[in-house]
Amino acid sequence: MGADGGGNMFTGVCMPYGVVKLGIDILPPPGAGDAYSGYHPDGRVNGFSMMHESGIGGSPKYGVVSQYPVIGALDNPLADHGVSRAAPDEAALGWYKASLQGGITVELAASHHAGIIKHTFHRATTNISAAGNHVIVDVSHHLHSFRGQGIGQNYVEGSIKANTNGYEGYGVYNGGWNLGKLTPM
Repeated sequence: MGADGGGNMFTGVCMPYGVVKLGIDILPPPGAGDAYSGYHPDGRVNGFSMMHESGIGGSPKYGVVSQYPVIGALDNPLADHGVSRAAPDEAALGWYKASLQGGITVELAASHHAGIIKHTFHRATTNISAAGNHVIVDVSHHLHSFRGQGIGQNYVEGSIKANTNGYEGYGVYNGGWNLGKLTPM
């Protein structure tokens, strides 16, 4: 039922009939199975992505275009930057909050056509002022299936370009139960 025990329900924020389903993505611990709609009660947070599905069954789907806050040096943005939660997640109608180890809080909200992500870096940056705070935007991010049945999703190609107003781009994913190009940015 719900998100626990293979319930396959999306945990995050959205508006009725909205195009954004913004939520947390968690890498389950080894041997714990899949995080079907991105959520798992245990494991490490490895992103906050803009598109999820509920009631998917079968295999994880979407979890695409991830944003992930990082404190300190960012030598390789594609390295595993996942961390555990520092406190239980909080949620209310239209709002979701995750507190991450290392002193970062991420709050999510959604409108019909946009996701709103607020990153708060609580940890004092005096010792790492040269390294700074970063937000990784990864178009290759997607939810993985660890069952080895060939029903997982795959990243095919994508592009991202930053400009003075933010960023824009696209990602192409295949596998799972569809094939197609998503442009959620």
